[in-house]
Amino acid sequence: MKNIAFSLISLSLIFLLSASSTRAQYTIDTATPINPGESGGGTFDSEHPNYVWKVDLPHDGSLSAVISQGDKSGQPYVIYDEAISGDSWIESGGENLGAGTYYIVVKPFMFPTWQMDSYSIECRATPNLLPNDTEPNNDRETAQETGAGVKNEGHLGYYHVGAYDDVDWWTLHIPGDGMFQISSKPGTGLSLLSPAIYTPDSPMINPLEYETKSDGSFVQTYALAEGTYKINATKSRGYGSYTLDTVHQLATLANDREPNDAMDSADILGLDDESSGHLGHCSGSYSSINGPVNTIDGNDWWGVSLDEDGELTIDIRAEEKLEIYGYLYNETGDMLKLNFNGDTDTKITMPLGKGYYYVIAERQRGYGSYTIKSESIPASLESDPEPNAVREDASPFFNSATGRLGYYIESLPSANGPYHIFDTEDFWKISIAEDGPIGYSAVAEEGLDIALHLYNANGGWLKGAYSDGGRTALTHTLSAGDYYILAEATSGFGSYTLIDNMAPTAVENTGSDVVPKTFTLHPPTPNPFNPQTTIRYELPTVSHVSLIIYDINGRQVAILKDGMSNAGLHEVLWNGRDDSGAPVGGGVYLYELKAGNFSDRGKMTLLK
Repeated sequence: MKNIAFSLISLSLIFLLSASSTRAQYTIDTATPINPGESGGGTFDSEHPNYVWKVDLPHDGSLSAVISQGDKSGQPYVIYDEAISGDSWIESGGENLGAGTYYIVVKPFMFPTWQMDSYSIECRATPNLLPNDTEPNNDRETAQETGAGVKNEGHLGYYHVGAYDDVDWWTLHIPGDGMFQISSKPGTGLSLLSPAIYTPDSPMINPLEYETKSDGSFVQTYALAEGTYKINATKSRGYGSYTLDTVHQLATLANDREPNDAMDSADILGLDDESSGHLGHCSGSYSSINGPVNTIDGNDWWGVSLDEDGELTIDIRAEEKLEIYGYLYNETGDMLKLNFNGDTDTKITMPLGKGYYYVIAERQRGYGSYTIKSESIPASLESDPEPNAVREDASPFFNSATGRLGYYIESLPSANGPYHIFDTEDFWKISIAEDGPIGYSAVAEEGLDIALHLYNANGGWLKGAYSDGGRTALTHTLSAGDYYILAEATSGFGSYTLIDNMAPTAVENTGSDVVPKTFTLHPPTPNPFNPQTTIRYELPTVSHVSLIIYDINGRQVAILKDGMSNAGLHEVLWNGRDDSGAPVGGGVYLYELKAGNFSDRGKMTLLK
């Protein structure tokens, strides 16, 4: 049964009306049209029962009539919606009607003191406060379009033909990840439940923040991902108008490259490059026994390619309201390192071998933007003859060679999770032509300590030497034959140079017994030169001497001296060859002498 109401009569008159309705024969066909704001007249003559009036209400609001006869006013009337019958009258008295067609039926028989004669009618209608509610928008399918940053207005609680308008739905388009805030405020006579936000096919999304104000309004804050959402406004009681104000702030950094939430969809982060992303923004929800759970963008995957061994640093910096963790993985998905300080800044540093790696930026709490930057420091020396990590794969050694130690290679499974393997050993094969003393030195860059071990051809250990301030010297007396030198990283990582101190790349002579008073490096003679030149230096005390040749770009070419020298004047002949014995090209070269705390360098030109 539809709702029923009429104005200016008491509840007892309603029962009289029901009893009398069987005596009145009135139909829609006999209705006389009248518009809100117009007046009309008729008679109560039973032969001319023109006491039915048809009204097209153009808006949500109230509908009423004033019925007068002579000096009397207040004649009863009843408002119906569709069929005029005893069970279809509207009980609100027309105060909260939705736009539509209604029928006003004048009831003279309710008061016998009124005459069965002519009467007048004045039709009145009052719209609600806010006019722009586009009905129907009572379900998701008929939701009214709106946008972020728009003030929306609607009505609730008004009777439409067949039902009351208790819910309004709105379709919201979010142009990008960011903060979304919705404020709902009811007008006079209306109480609202707090508005709710949904994805088109999901349960309700929970707000991050929620505030109820004394005037019955609500303020709710969400972190929403780019997409389409639905908002519903629901009446608690009463009827009237309401407003929905929306505020949207895009994430601080705009270039979030979704989807990159898994390894197989990782975005590329260039080496020594910077990018940005967003985390913590909700894109939906799912049902659980404890209610709806938000589906949040919780992590971003990035892929980084290393073209050579080096130290990789990943620096992640988030804005204040986002806390973030960082993880480093190898290409097969084994975790290598993590930073879990739970702060806005996260940094991961690790020595890595050539290969492809993944970084995860993972949200811990909050939401917002972050920057991610990769920084690489390549190993100092380029020529590392891998693989030479076991004796059977030893690299041949002549005069000098370079290598790298301490960099990550691979991970192997174990009962306690992946076991990470680092390149900590290089084997070198040496051939001794005649019996006599041998001497080898390893010079490591800062951050790497090296031990040298000497083995015979069958793998038997002969002697070892350990780092002393970045240098390791190994001496022994050997018979002619094949042997192996193991360069072992005892701590740290980096590049090193292995030198045969007996190699003929440089020939050193002591020119005088007179002890100089100061350290001095003399210019080469001749300069320019071809094919060789002599470099002289003076030492006032016994010192460890390093005399190294570099090309114009700072790359090491040859080590002329790396060992102890007595006090006096020394001459070193350079034959224009590198540490491998190969002749170098013409051009400008640098020579550098280090002796104790003394250091000096100069330039020379090789002519070809």
